[in-house]
Parts: sequence; C-alpha cells; structure tokens
Amino acid sequence: MDSGMFNRKTWTHARKARGIECVRKMGYEFHIPQAEYHEDAGRLTISFQIENRGVAPFYHAWPIELALLSNEQTEAAPQKTNETLLHILPGAPPKGIQLGIDVSACSPGSHKILLRVPNPLPGAAPVRFANRSQDQDLAGWITLGTVQIR
Repeated sequence: MDSGMFNRKTWTHARKARGIECVRKMGYEFHIPQAEYHEDAGRLTISFQIENRGVAPFYHAWPIELALLSNEQTEAAPQKTNETLLHILPGAPPKGIQLGIDVSACSPGSHKILLRVPNPLPGAAPVRFANRSQDQDLAGWITLGTVQIR
C-alpha cells in the first residue's frame, strides 16, 4: 500500500492505480464464476458459486440479498436470505449456494437477477464482487443474469 499517496498534493494516475491494486490484495475478493437460474410456478431458483480470490476471510454474517430489476429499471423489493459470506475462505474451492425467491407478484417479462451483501452500517457501502457485472445495472448490486417471468 502506498501510504504516502494521500499525504501529498500531487500523484500520478499510475501511482494511484498501484496503491488501489495493493490495497485490493490485502483482503477478501469475492467472485461469482457461474450462476444458473430458472423460474417455475412463481418461484425463481438461483444456483451459483462464490469464491474468495483474496488473502483474507470475511468476518461478518451479513445476509445475501436478491432482487429483480425489470426492463423499466424498477427495482423489486430486495429479499434477504439466510446465506452469508462466512466460511468462503481464500484458496478454497468455490462454495455452491442455491436460493429461491417468490416472483409470483412480479410482472411478466424480462427481469435482471441482482445480488448484493449490504453493509448494515448507515450509509456504508455494500460488499463488492470482482465481476464485470458489479454495478452494471444498479449501483451496489451484481447482475447474475436475465430471466423471463411468465
């Protein structure tokens, strides 16, 4: 970590990028390498794997939340789950997780499947995932894919 970077009035973009990369390597780095989902009779089942590519575990039992986002960008109410990021250790094989959410009240059509792990502190940022789809459709959420609700 470049601890002197913030004590100086000027720094190069390359120096800032190196500092950010070093800090990133000091903790956890969650990645979702694959996700599968299907909807049946008003229930959406989502199966995915999470791996920790970092060097440290995550020590908080913050619940994973799921939500749906319609094409009109209207967020469906987030649904908390009983799953957390505890016990997803660096260097361990990815952990498989299967979750289900009720989609019977959702309007028919195409919906993005979103996942996040919110920070319970007021105004604090949620856990970020090391996927390109992080913040792709909604800030603070990772997009897992698109599902057609009937």
